[in-house]
Amino acid sequence: MMASGTWQNLAPRHDARLSGWHGRDADSWHNLFYTGADDPRACVVIGEDSKPHLFCVETTHGGSRTTIQKNNRDVVATIDWSAGDHLGRVTIGARHLHASQLLGPGSSSSARAFPSTTGKKCEWRRGGYDNLSYDLYAGSHVIATYRRFTRGTSVGPSHGILEYIFDHDAFLVEVIVTLCLNRHLDAPRAF
Repeated sequence: MMASGTWQNLAPRHDARLSGWHGRDADSWHNLFYTGADDPRACVVIGEDSKPHLFCVETTHGGSRTTIQKNNRDVVATIDWSAGDHLGRVTIGARHLHASQLLGPGSSSSARAFPSTTGKKCEWRRGGYDNLSYDLYAGSHVIATYRRFTRGTSVGPSHGILEYIFDHDAFLVEVIVTLCLNRHLDAPRAF
């Protein structure tokens, strides 16, 4: 990763010292960089917490299926997009759901909630100066943030950064999937 202090102050830090949400060090925020195409349905997500992570997000079949692979081999999630205004179905590990279950009403019009595999209700809240930044809440605590981040990194140019406080592989996949859904739905479209 980068030299100490290089990535400090990228996103506001909130008190996320919730039982079960953090790893060994409650003050340790982890970074995943979004590289490759600036498209939530076709990019590479790379970084580390207690171990290295590499997720490849690819959309094929004429744009109808997004596959998320971990370490270039294991499919950990798929999103089957439906034509028109329908959201389709999502598979995360062995869990099969309608995408709408991961995009439920949140605490405000700029928020979408989902029941996590950890048993906690989580909510992505959109905001920031560009309205394309997100904070992930568990209750009143921010446990992850996504921000636009266009800079060179040790793995090439990035266009986004996901910072998070937890160390939970299955939940991390769920966070990446729900962020993909939210970013895709909120992306500016040329009509």
